[in-house]
Formats: sequence, C-alpha cells, structure tokens
Amino acid sequence: MGKKSSLNRRDFLKKTAVGTAGLTAGLSLLKPAKAQAATTGAWTGTSMKINPAIDNLRVVCMYDTNMITNATPNYNSCDDVVNACDQTAIDTNMDNMAMWLAQQTTATEAWSTIFQKPASKTWADVIVTIKVNTCNTTDEPRVPVILKICNVLKTLGVTPGNITIYDGACQKISGSGYSNYFNTKGGTYNGYTVFPCNLSAGLPTTNVTAPNLGTQPCPSTLANGTTDILINISVNKGHTLQADGNTGGCTLAHKNHFGTFTPHHGLNGYSTGDVAIYYGMSDAILGGTPVRQQLCIVDSLWSDNNNNPDGQPNGALYRLVMGTFAGAVDLLTCLQIKYLIAYKQLGWANNMDITVTDTAGVSTVTEGQVSHFMTLYGYTSNDADLDWVPITPASVFKGAGVLPGAASGGQPHTLEVRLAGGAAMTRFELPQSTTGAMEIRMFDMSGRSVRKMFAQAHEGVTSVSWDGKNDNGSAVAPGTYEVRVLAQHYMHAGRITVE
Repeated sequence: MGKKSSLNRRDFLKKTAVGTAGLTAGLSLLKPAKAQAATTGAWTGTSMKINPAIDNLRVVCMYDTNMITNATPNYNSCDDVVNACDQTAIDTNMDNMAMWLAQQTTATEAWSTIFQKPASKTWADVIVTIKVNTCNTTDEPRVPVILKICNVLKTLGVTPGNITIYDGACQKISGSGYSNYFNTKGGTYNGYTVFPCNLSAGLPTTNVTAPNLGTQPCPSTLANGTTDILINISVNKGHTLQADGNTGGCTLAHKNHFGTFTPHHGLNGYSTGDVAIYYGMSDAILGGTPVRQQLCIVDSLWSDNNNNPDGQPNGALYRLVMGTFAGAVDLLTCLQIKYLIAYKQLGWANNMDITVTDTAGVSTVTEGQVSHFMTLYGYTSNDADLDWVPITPASVFKGAGVLPGAASGGQPHTLEVRLAGGAAMTRFELPQSTTGAMEIRMFDMSGRSVRKMFAQAHEGVTSVSWDGKNDNGSAVAPGTYEVRVLAQHYMHAGRITVE
C-alpha cells in the first residue's frame, strides 16, 4: 500500500525538524542593528500586489546551457560576450519564463499580463525606463537579455524612442559597449539590429523621499511619475561585507538602484543592504497606477560569488531569473542560485550574510542580511508561499518537463493526489531517482494558487489526500483545479475536479 501524507509546509517542517540537525552557514558577526522599517513609502504591506494578476512571491528561473555558446568569453569585450550568447535561445526561454510567471499559455498573453499601462494612455504614449547595472563592465546585464525586453515592449506598441536604458551611479554605461546596440540612430552592428532607444549615464534628478532615509535625489522621470513602466535588469554578482556597509554580500535587484539614487553605505545608521531596500520601497520605484517597477530580471548567465563587485564572473551558470517583486527575486536568487548551486554544488565561495536551515531536504533562509529582502517588507524570510519555479525549455506551462539533474531510466515512482471522501484522483509518474520532499499545489482555473501541500517521496505509490480546502481552511468552490507537482527535478501538471 502507498504511504499517505497530507501536510502543509509549516507542518511538514515542524514534523521533520525533530531529530534533524539544521544546516547553517554564513557570517554571524554582521547582524544589522535595525531590521524593521519605520515607514514603508509606496509599499503598503504584504497585501499590496505589484501586479494584480501575478503572485508577488512567484519567481521563475530558467536553466538552459544553449543560451551560451562560449562559457569563457573575453569579459572585457561587450562584443565577445554578445557573441557568446544565443539570442534565439534567450528569446524563446524568456517567453517561456513569462508564461510561467503570468500563468498564461501564450507568450503574447503573458507579456500583456506582466506589463501594465495607465488606463489613460495608449501603448504608443507609454514611457519606459530600464535600469541596468554597469558598475562593472566585465559583469553586466547581457545585451541579448535587454534586447529581448525592448522587442517585447515594441511588440506591445511602445514607441522605441520612449524607452530609456540608464545607469547613473558610476557613469560607466558609456563604456559598457551598449551604445553600439542601443542608440537613437538605429542601424546594424555586429550582426544585430540596433534598437533605436535612449541610453543615458546621467539623467536629470529630482529629490524624492525614501523610507527612513529622508530626501534623496533620483531621476526626475521616476520622481515626478513621468515613467509609466520601470524594468529592473540586474546581474548576479557578489559584494563586499564590511560591517558598516553590509550589503548581504550580493548585488541584485535592490542594489541595482544604487545607480538610481546616490549610493550610500550605512546611511542614517542603516546597513547598506537595508538602504537599498528602502530605496526600492520609495514612490519613485513602487508608486504609480499601475505600480511603476513591474518586472525584475537577474541575469545569471554568468555569475560571481566574490566579495568584490568589480571582479569578473566565476563562471557560467546558464540561468535567468524573473519575478515582479524584488524582495522575493533577491532572496530566492541568493538561496537557490548563489547558495545551493554556486556554493553547495560548484564550490564557489560563500560571501553572503545568510543563514540557511536545511530541514528534510527543504532549505530556507532564517537569518542574516539576506533575510531582510523579505522581512523589511513584512514577510517572513521562510514564507510558506515563496514560489521558486525552476524550469528548462522542456517545461511548458500546463505541460511537462524534466529539469536539470534528473536521472533517466528505471521504473518510475507513482504519486497519486486524491480528493478526500471522493473518487476524484490524478496520477503522476516520477523518475526513479525522485527522493525527498515534494511540493503539491492546487490552482483554480484563473491561475490563483489555493492550496500548497508537502509530502515525502517513497518507493512505489505515494498517496496524498486533499481535503478540498484552501490554505485558510475554507472549502474551495466546486470546479476543476490544476494540480502541479514539483519533486526534486520533476515538474508536471494534472487536473482534479471538486464537486
């Protein structure tokens, strides 16, 4: 007989924690004195939705070695790095990521869901600002990633001349090599069609109030609300961990806005990491209707775990990360890529201020500066609803895919998800290599998550019973629900009917 399990994540962790030693790693000497936000700027609390159609805590990560054709390019040459990327693979994969993020079955529907314009404007009148991180021109967001976003915007109807790509902190964007691929003249370069938009190393500034930090200068187009859509494209880098300017040891979506505001380390007694978060809560970033910053991308094609943000990448990681809420994007990138992959699997240095607890195969961030990416917004750093969605090109939304590292062959294990007290059931065949915790989620047909459960994979048949209730303990409405299973490196979706 199969073994039954019906546990939510908190119960699962509580039950399996007994007798299990927590695995912790990180720097314990850098404990910021201030960990709570006194004011939250445009951020109104965890009930605030960046996009009303997308879960704040859903973050999608694409892994595909085909996005890179040369893992060791000359990092000092923008052209060499561009030539080491496969634009077609990146384009296709980013469409797939958008579908998983927006829970839509076509790329057109997905991008139209992600990007929201003011009701009073046509797409041709929409003003878009794209923030990139070119502080280190040997490790900066790759041109093909930026170009894909520009082409998506153009397809939606945005006038290319209304798009500005900028980085103001270090004034290095002029030396990034981007000007050959993005400029007002257009044309062709290095086999690419030059995208005719604006490239700026120093936008005019206006003072704006940032939570807990007082009045700070930032680009006028953000401060006065001229920008309708802000897109944050950062790169996966490490950073210094000096005690008076603790960044958490990473430079991701929040730290990217040190090129939007004046870079301050330890401003008003807050850690540098907290300063970056408070910048990100300001009206310049999260104000507007719809919310201004609508998408955060962390380019992890190449990455580093160094404590020097000006160092070259450690190597290729073949990944891209995408989400709407910077807090979840940064925390999950630190945990899932910088810690679990770069550090634990590849043996790169761990220079982050992070404490990771590993309980029965489920890793969560429990302490350290990195945890502030969630806690300063009012969430917990190990929030049960954090939704890391790792996909490959085979992972079609509402379809099936085998993720990197899954062994093939052998007799599959079977997972049965049954509706308690009824005959409704959906069955999944898992690879023989599947072990450890499985996440099972139910979605209504609008794509809204209604229930999350965890179970332990076993040999033979594992049976999970769903009581037909949502995460709040209320009975769900009759109808058809999608059941999605994430088990180690396996992802599949089925359906179950509640009568």
